[in-house]
Amino acid sequence: MNSIMKSPKLLALLVVLAACGGRQSTTTTPDQSEAAARMAELRAAAAAHPNDARVWSLLAELELLGEAGDPAQARAAIDHALGLAPSPLAKARLSLVSAWEHEHHGRLPSALEAYLAAIDASRQVPTAVAGSTWGPLFGEIALDGVRELRGGVAHFDERVGPTLARTLAEPGTLGHPAVDAAAIALMGMRERRGDDEAEEETVERLGCLTEWRVSGPWGPYVNLSFDEQQPAQAAGPLAEKYTNLRPGIDEQEVFEAEADGCRLTFAPEEDSGPGTTVVETFVDIAAGGSQLLRIDTGASLKVHVDGALVHTLDRRTTIHGSYVFVPLELAPGRHEIELKLTTYDRTPSATVALDWPGRLGTGYRPDRGVAIPEPQTPMELLVVAHTLQGRGDAVHAVAMIGLDDGGPEASSAMLVHRAGLIGDEPYLPDDRKEQLAAQLMRHAHERDPEALLPAIREVARQEDPNEVFAGFERLRDHYPEVVQLRLLHVRMLEERGRPREAEVELREIIEDFPEECGPVGALRSLLSSNGRVTEANELVEDLMTCDASGTARLALLMEQREWDHAAEELARLEGFMEPKVHRSFRLRLAIQRGDEATERALREEIREENPEAPSATLRHVDRAIADGQRNQALALLDAAAERDPTDMEGLRNLRRDLTGRDDLEAFRIDGAEVLARYEEEGDPYPDAPQVLVLDYMVSRVYPDGSARHLVHQITRVQSEEAKDRLGQYQPRGRMLTLRTIKPDGRRLEPERIGGVNSIPLTELAVGDYVEEEYIMTSRPRLNGGYLSSGWSFSSTVQPFHHSEMIAVIPDGVELDIETTGPVPEPTEERRGGERVVRWLMQQVPIWEPEPDTVPLPATWPTLQFGWRAGWEPHFLAERDYLMNVDPSHPLGQAVCRSITQGTENREEAVGRVVTFVHDQIEPGEGWGAAGPAMLYAERGHQTRVARYLLNECGIDTEIAVVRGIHDELPGELAGGSIYDTAVLVVGRESGDPLIVSVGNRDADWRWIPSGIRGQEGIVLAEGFPRITVPDPGPRADLRHYAVDVQLGQGGAATVQVEERHAGAPASVWRRTFREVPAAELDRLLGENYIGRLFPGAQVRELNIPNPGARGEALVMEYTAEVPGFGRPAGNVVLLPNVFAADLAQGLAQLPSRDTTLGVASRALEVVTTVRGITAPEETVRALPAIELQGQDGARYSRTARVENGALVLVRKLIVPETNVTPEAYAAFADFCRAVSAAEVPEVPVLPANTRRAAAETPALAAR
Repeated sequence: MNSIMKSPKLLALLVVLAACGGRQSTTTTPDQSEAAARMAELRAAAAAHPNDARVWSLLAELELLGEAGDPAQARAAIDHALGLAPSPLAKARLSLVSAWEHEHHGRLPSALEAYLAAIDASRQVPTAVAGSTWGPLFGEIALDGVRELRGGVAHFDERVGPTLARTLAEPGTLGHPAVDAAAIALMGMRERRGDDEAEEETVERLGCLTEWRVSGPWGPYVNLSFDEQQPAQAAGPLAEKYTNLRPGIDEQEVFEAEADGCRLTFAPEEDSGPGTTVVETFVDIAAGGSQLLRIDTGASLKVHVDGALVHTLDRRTTIHGSYVFVPLELAPGRHEIELKLTTYDRTPSATVALDWPGRLGTGYRPDRGVAIPEPQTPMELLVVAHTLQGRGDAVHAVAMIGLDDGGPEASSAMLVHRAGLIGDEPYLPDDRKEQLAAQLMRHAHERDPEALLPAIREVARQEDPNEVFAGFERLRDHYPEVVQLRLLHVRMLEERGRPREAEVELREIIEDFPEECGPVGALRSLLSSNGRVTEANELVEDLMTCDASGTARLALLMEQREWDHAAEELARLEGFMEPKVHRSFRLRLAIQRGDEATERALREEIREENPEAPSATLRHVDRAIADGQRNQALALLDAAAERDPTDMEGLRNLRRDLTGRDDLEAFRIDGAEVLARYEEEGDPYPDAPQVLVLDYMVSRVYPDGSARHLVHQITRVQSEEAKDRLGQYQPRGRMLTLRTIKPDGRRLEPERIGGVNSIPLTELAVGDYVEEEYIMTSRPRLNGGYLSSGWSFSSTVQPFHHSEMIAVIPDGVELDIETTGPVPEPTEERRGGERVVRWLMQQVPIWEPEPDTVPLPATWPTLQFGWRAGWEPHFLAERDYLMNVDPSHPLGQAVCRSITQGTENREEAVGRVVTFVHDQIEPGEGWGAAGPAMLYAERGHQTRVARYLLNECGIDTEIAVVRGIHDELPGELAGGSIYDTAVLVVGRESGDPLIVSVGNRDADWRWIPSGIRGQEGIVLAEGFPRITVPDPGPRADLRHYAVDVQLGQGGAATVQVEERHAGAPASVWRRTFREVPAAELDRLLGENYIGRLFPGAQVRELNIPNPGARGEALVMEYTAEVPGFGRPAGNVVLLPNVFAADLAQGLAQLPSRDTTLGVASRALEVVTTVRGITAPEETVRALPAIELQGQDGARYSRTARVENGALVLVRKLIVPETNVTPEAYAAFADFCRAVSAAEVPEVPVLPANTRRAAAETPALAAR
């Protein structure tokens, strides 16, 4: 029996120590942590059992990777454990740990040998032994480690080649993932040696499928297209061509995928744009049975075999590595494999291989290493994390390894591995990555000063360049086997102007690393930069020796115009290049040597393959121009611009260069003539700060919805304010004209300053004109429609002297036009198959908005036009845009679990999530940002983050966009910012949806802003269902004041106030309490709030019992002595009517209105109790009850009563959020004035000590 099994105590210790992150108790001393105590026990056990392989294996791992391990003892423990390794599995495991230790301490050759030993051992792991599932992963990680060391170890190919060849020839118990890693590494090595058959043999060895037919991309909506059944999706071969793939592409032929080794590109010669691509291939299966389909792609994926769906990977909601393994059962015979790939990548690509048991030898199983076992030790944790990273899943790799610094006894090696892994986390902001990496490396250096990478980082963070240089020299000498430090030293010598020393060191490096191209290339660059071109060129053959697949010799031969030799070299390189890359070199060579026949043949070959590609068009245009065929060149440009609007501006500009004319040229106007006519009219606007003399725009819209816009503006500067505003010009589009025009007619054109975005108009002065003219381009809407930008014929800062908008549109297009205000009917004419529609307004004065006008009043002259630009395609685009931004992420899952733990129902969980977002996520941009990224950054669009987290919690949540009550009614065109408020719709399909507005941190999470209450919302979901936002009424924002006045002598009073605020006013107070320092709060409230309410008040008590309780009304209680609270007037005292509502001042200033008044919600209750007075019933009679009714339920009441000898005055006001049209304004204004009149400024009372004659009573009532 093994000695370990004889010792129960030792066995228990091993279980404790092996556990990842375990914190089981053990015997400690006062100066010793639990981790240190456990390591001390393990070291003691190892010393007591020097031949126990399991004890020493665990000690070796934990000295390097465990908490409280000692890196200085790790090497000895690893070597001893390797000597005891009883099996290939144990040797593979320990060899991998050994490689990590060598690499961590800069012994790179030794690290390489350990990696190679791990590979060989992993091939031999018996599948029946316990833990054998780790063997293929050890091999895969070791192979990745080998690849990383290329360039850092001398004679790399000689050392590595035999192991890679053995692995590929006899993979043993390795599976497809490890074989793939070995094959890719070996192919690169063979190609560098000049083996032009390496790629083909690798493709065959890996079972790569390289012959595919392609249709796509289909659109126009990228994410939605993944769910749609495309016409190309069907059992059986693809058709020869398809129609209506997306707007602008009426017809497209199916084409062949481009293969570079195993990598496939599913796009024509040019990038094809985002969308869904359907690809197919056929495979012949000789013997039926299990198959493994391996796909490497970043796209969302559906796999069909013989028409049946066998696998779906939806990256819109799921984070997954790029490697996808699909097990299949295929019968003998021919089978169709169809992939549906959806991606925003403009060049969709994949690697696809089909593998099966026994294909690479007896006992071979491709699925070995596909499944990843659960880690139990720090070493296994690292293996899993690196496996995930290598397979393109850095997200779960980082989740596995964590982001923390591991505590004071963390393993230095583990910290370095963690720092490397987090760099690949795609959702972690770059500044956070850098911050975390710096923190981890500093801690790693503290734990192990001999660790290579932390030592490098420690030197690099020094501020003094001389200290950095000296530090790297010390590191170079301390780590002599790290060639990268030597190369870095060379570069620093060059930067310091010491090329001779740099050359000497480079030559020494080349002598040590004769097969590496990097140092040779660096030496060639150094020699060239110092004018030693001949010597530099002599190194080209050295470059070819280290990499026979490189193009250095070809480039030199072409530079030297050695055309025949260049052709020979290019022919030799054919086996190392993609066919299209090789052809591009042949074309370049033909052009440079003047071989017109070859050039023409190659261009025709390209045109036949992809006649519509922009680059092909440009090449044919170049050829036509060279042949003197100008008209043919123009025809090619016109056809290409019509086919491909995405490159329209470049093509149109080239056409303009050829002809000297632009298709907008006919619409340009002479600015000098405009100014001459303007100045003939004298000074029409002498009081304006500036005048827009000319506001002119032409939008030429093409049939596909793309457009080009000519903008021409001339502004007269008539104030210093205008000069400052116009003095820094922000360039837009392609500038045609930018100048300052002086009163004497001089025209000054400014100069751009390098590195500055704006253009200073340095000599601009009052009285000058600024003239600008430019051309912009707009792409079509996703559905191929067009929507103009909003055009305004008026401004609040300047009069418009001449404002003209021209639309040039294809004949036959049904144009939708929407206007507001006094926009005149357009004039229209036809020019050569186009309609020219013109709107003109002149001498439009400055628009002076009335108070509280709605955002776009009906009197404001605006214009918008378009076609196929309605609300449905608008909402489709919004929905599509948001479909892939919230994939489920371990961070979101962890945060969700933490937030909602212990919640009993959906509403409680929603409240916690929304409150978390309010408290932890800083508001910012990010409507289209990824939810995990905003969560990591702790900043972003709060509604989006809340939606993301709720869905992570399994609470079905959608986004709806809501039109605010003051926004214009939607027309046919989806223009403006009408639906610009986002809300959450939780559990809509349950029939009892919860609608939540996110964004007010200081309000209860259930609170809804008054501007959207009762309004319609559009849910961004299939069918775009409508919702109505709940309307709790104005009382949801109630301000309630209970004022108790104890009147004293001479108008003095003790005033007690209880304020209770709900909704919006409560949130305003809470924000104030958050922002004001606690030590200053009482003083500032007393001086700036209570002191203003009651001048001269001395605050005696102030209490805010629940400042942070967002689910309750906010309460403020205070007592103040107010010497002059009342104003004596004869035998009465006039008391102020505190917290009065003066609606007339705010809402009824004007006798009439031309624009709609936007009214904000108001809810007010004031209960004033006055004690210490005589005959309160007389005051009651002086204040008769009032009931007022206004628009949309607005109401006011005032009542007075006597209660226990005190006067009680109650005033209530409710005004809902509403719009008051000009026609309804008079009645609404009367209501507001009546409320203000009822809110008397002073209330007359008789003090308690006043003796009054009966004749005085009527006088009180008269007040």
